[in-house]
Amino acid sequence: MIRPLLFFFCLSGFFFLTVEARADCDFTAIKNSLYSTESAGSGAYTAVGPQTRYGRPLGKYQFIPPTQASMLARHPECNGSACGGEAILQPACHPVQECIMDKFLEENLARARSDAACQAQLGKTITGSGQGQTMTCQVTESGLLGAMHLGGAGACRNLSNQNADVTGTSVAYYACKHGDNPIPGNCNPAPNPSSIDRMLPAPTLTYGQMQLSNDPLSSMVIDPLLYWWVGGLQKMAQQFTANMAAQVETIGMFLDAKHQLEVQSWFQEKVAEAHKDYQVSEQMCTFGTFSRDLAATQRSADFTKTVLSTEVMQRELGAGDTKAITKGAESLSRIDTYRKKFCEPKDNGKGLDLLCPSPPAPERRNLDIDYTRTIDQPKSLKIDMTDATTTPDEEAVFALIDNLFAHEPLPRIPSDNLELRKYQYHYMNLRSIVAMRGIARNSFANIIALKTASPAQTQGSAPYLKALMVQFGLLPEEIEKLIGENPSYYAQMEILTKTIYQDPIFYTNLYDKPANVDRIRAAMKAIKLMQDRDINAALQRREMLMSMLLELRLRLRTSDVYNSTEETVFDAH
Repeated sequence: MIRPLLFFFCLSGFFFLTVEARADCDFTAIKNSLYSTESAGSGAYTAVGPQTRYGRPLGKYQFIPPTQASMLARHPECNGSACGGEAILQPACHPVQECIMDKFLEENLARARSDAACQAQLGKTITGSGQGQTMTCQVTESGLLGAMHLGGAGACRNLSNQNADVTGTSVAYYACKHGDNPIPGNCNPAPNPSSIDRMLPAPTLTYGQMQLSNDPLSSMVIDPLLYWWVGGLQKMAQQFTANMAAQVETIGMFLDAKHQLEVQSWFQEKVAEAHKDYQVSEQMCTFGTFSRDLAATQRSADFTKTVLSTEVMQRELGAGDTKAITKGAESLSRIDTYRKKFCEPKDNGKGLDLLCPSPPAPERRNLDIDYTRTIDQPKSLKIDMTDATTTPDEEAVFALIDNLFAHEPLPRIPSDNLELRKYQYHYMNLRSIVAMRGIARNSFANIIALKTASPAQTQGSAPYLKALMVQFGLLPEEIEKLIGENPSYYAQMEILTKTIYQDPIFYTNLYDKPANVDRIRAAMKAIKLMQDRDINAALQRREMLMSMLLELRLRLRTSDVYNSTEETVFDAH
């Protein structure tokens, strides 16, 4: 039974080979093979694979623009006059692509058959690499066509080396991959043994098939016992394999369940951590609420310092319409202010009855000379230099400044005398004195500015600061006297850097989530940085005062030099 079947198959194969040998062939097979390489077998005329360096699709067979234009010009029979550039991708131009591809293959085939270098390569065994594979084959005409189409006109000379193109593929790989295709003039190419061995998988035969393959035309004498044993063992091995696969599948299910439960547990832990870490504590909100007015209050304090320094300097220089335009006017102004607002009849051995006929309220007396009650003791002063209203604190502060700085105003040099060089020299010495006093004025004005009440329109943190003071057992009226209605920058910073830590609740609130404790630590560090900047500014002011004292000591030592210089200058004039 087997011999007739084999004879029938052999006869059928011979019949088909005979028919194929008699039929003519074209470039269809080699074109399909090249198309699978060039357009990645996508089946679309516009497929291009990776982006080309020409920035546009190149068609089914990937003709670069110069070659495409050249082929259309040389072969008008392809009717491609309307298919130049990207128009070649239109459905109407698909036949044009096939036409110019046929012409291109005809030209390459003629070149390969006439080129001695190409003919010398036919039948040689080559090895090439590309697309992650290594192929070994014998060179055929269709392989040369594939190599020339993809590797250029010099492909025949590059078959023996492994130089790769921009895709990392060698010309020899192209020749092997596209070999053994029927082409005109060679429609029935001889099979390439190396290529067949490389492309086909190794046969896997049963025991009975191996017995038949030893002698296909023999009487097929097979040992039944051996055949049955081998068959049974094969089935047993298959059953063992199936059982082990089922057991491994069960183990895999256990592993999947284990990993699934671990991941679910991990997610639940992360949810719990997030829920814990992102619940902001009240303590953290306290820092943010207490410091909300610091910026506005500091700007108001800077403005107050500038106004105070300017007013004292104008008073010393007699600028404009100040009360110290003359020495007499300045003295009378201070005496009048003292009698009406700060007089204490019990002073001078209770001998000020005539000078103080209408004494002020007891808490206002002597504020013009009492630095402790006027400036040092209060944490906030009702001072606002942006309006036209004069507050009692402003009156007391300016009166104290008048008594502390330039008690005797500088002499007013007549304007006529200032035309003389001698008086000009003395006037510059007076300005030098004003400048040196300005350094002391700046420190004094800065102290007052720090205690300037925050602007009334920014009462954001005052209620919360007072609520903190209530926890210490203070009454509302006591808190008002202590930090003022609108706490100053000085009062706010004292609460943030000192008072808040005197509250036991602060420490009990630290028994909180680690994330909140870290946030509180960051807020405390920010407050400390602000305090360090204030300390640095105070040190700079003290440095200026010390440098000015050093300058005065030097002036005493150099007075002889100044005097001699002055005599020399005035003798010359």
